[in-house]
Amino acid sequence: MKKLLFICVLLSVAGSVWSQIKVTPDNSYSYPNPSGVDYVFLFPSLDNAEISYMGTETPVMWYKFDGTNVASGINELSPEDATGYILKAGKDSVTFWVIDYSAHLPVFTDFYVQPDYEYACENTLLMLEGSAPNFEYYTPQGIKNTIYREFTLEWQTLQWAGDNWETVETQQTVSGFSTNITAPPAYVNTAYTLSGDQFAAKLYLQPVSIQTAEYMAVAIRDTILTTTVTRDALNESDRPSTTTALSGSAPLEVLFTAVANEPVAEYYQWKIYKDSALIVQRSDREHRYTFNEFGNYTVNLMVTNSYGCMDSTTVTVDVMESMLEVPNVFTPNGDGKNDEFRVAYKSIIEFHGWIYNRWGRKVFEWTDPTKGWNGTINGRSAAAGVYFYIIQGKGSDGVEYKRKGDVTLLR
Repeated sequence: MKKLLFICVLLSVAGSVWSQIKVTPDNSYSYPNPSGVDYVFLFPSLDNAEISYMGTETPVMWYKFDGTNVASGINELSPEDATGYILKAGKDSVTFWVIDYSAHLPVFTDFYVQPDYEYACENTLLMLEGSAPNFEYYTPQGIKNTIYREFTLEWQTLQWAGDNWETVETQQTVSGFSTNITAPPAYVNTAYTLSGDQFAAKLYLQPVSIQTAEYMAVAIRDTILTTTVTRDALNESDRPSTTTALSGSAPLEVLFTAVANEPVAEYYQWKIYKDSALIVQRSDREHRYTFNEFGNYTVNLMVTNSYGCMDSTTVTVDVMESMLEVPNVFTPNGDGKNDEFRVAYKSIIEFHGWIYNRWGRKVFEWTDPTKGWNGTINGRSAAAGVYFYIIQGKGSDGVEYKRKGDVTLLR
């Protein structure tokens, strides 16, 4: 069956300025890609609605799908609701179905959150009373097809903004009318609004809308903020140099802060595991811990409330194995290069060092591996030459270091 080209003013239909059919009023809508018919037209109302043939082919005949001839020799038709038509113009024909939207308006009478819902910690159950049956249309062969209404559900929820939760508007599409609507949980007190359907906007009509009373949130959402104590000594490898670092040289001192949707969230529990073994457990909103031992750690936060809801978040911390190396020369000449005798190290948690001159006199002693000898004795420059050191240390991995040797001071 060959189709006529036609246009529907302001409608999403196939055609161009050369099309041969006009549909009024202008805010009518053509449902895209219908099955079994050429077009399905939705009219905001059939008051003054008209389908006109603008071409010159004759004869012009209008039929219903059941074969009833409804008009002959005229170029305009006033359509009926829920009716299929065949337009024949000369040897060409086109099929379409007509829907009067005003005769099928959604009706909402009540909308509320189901109280005492068993799964309120995981989602929200909304109860809707009213009616909004889906649209149906038929092909000339009598095959029924369904056009599903879609409604928009809107509410407020939380979104992570980098350092805290912020309240944002969100929405989801509800396909078809249902008395039970399941939505993601609300993490803040909010009202739910249901509006639609999608055809109201396409027909430039005010959509039907209904809103619940304010719902008191019970579901929990949380995350972990971490703040690591940084160090800047250049002789420490893999040192924690940023506050967000969760791996590197020991000791790693980290402040863990729970950020949850208070006051919904009430109780906090921290658990720290090393290689799956629980080593620390605390109950507070913040928890500070220093990781001194080499290995992999899991830090788990569980947040609960009196409603029985909970949320859990995990971060991992990696402490590296130790290393300690001693140089054999340094040049305290003030040029900013190798001016101090310092060890190169990583994950050293215990340290003690001594330096002696050739006669066995102690000229320097230190316990901080980030520090070193600047080549002075009692504030005066030491003579160039060979000095002797004894260094003891212990790594985060349990390795004990005992270093003895000589270092040359060059001027």
